[in-house]
Amino acid sequence: MHTFTFIMSYKEGIYIQQNIGNTHIEALQNWALDLDIKGIKGLGLKSKQNLIKSLNDELHKPVLLKNLTNAWCTSIILNGHLAIINFVKTAKN
Repeated sequence: MHTFTFIMSYKEGIYIQQNIGNTHIEALQNWALDLDIKGIKGLGLKSKQNLIKSLNDELHKPVLLKNLTNAWCTSIILNGHLAIINFVKTAKN
């Protein structure tokens, strides 16, 4: 398992959280499932469910950031607002 650090920019906030996974895709799915929406303005349970579902489709597949190692980005529209999710593999456990 590896530790990944997630940085999500949504509306007027930046939200940082860590999660684990064997791959960056697994870590992203785990992050979305574990995402604590209580502190995220304008993001409710329905939006979280939409996020989890959308991250599994090809359109929202994370891309490796150019000239970087172990850093990815994806984005999604939630409630009419862009959510940009950057994440980096920060440790090998």
